[in-house]
Amino acid sequence: FEMESAEDYSAIRQRFEDKGQGHVFNYFDDYSEEEKAAFIEQCKEIDLDEFERLYQEVCLNQTKVDEHDGIEPIDKDLIHSFSTIDKETKQKWTFTGA
Repeated sequence: FEMESAEDYSAIRQRFEDKGQGHVFNYFDDYSEEEKAAFIEQCKEIDLDEFERLYQEVCLNQTKVDEHDGIEPIDKDLIHSFSTIDKETKQKWTFTGA
């Protein structure tokens, strides 16, 4: 680990620990040097404040996600079970994804 990377690691790990997310570093010591460097770079990109805000808003405050864009439950008549469809439809679903 280079000096700059070690400094990055310490600062980033502390930032994650301060936000209650230090567990993401549990297996850090098991990584290769290349994996460690890539992991630190990925951690730099994570906006922990945004995660915390979303957690507070949605989970703790039970904010309901706005119903918009015409999203509605699927019609029950359109729901099919793979175990009850005919062989031809199974093959179509299996091989084409349709």
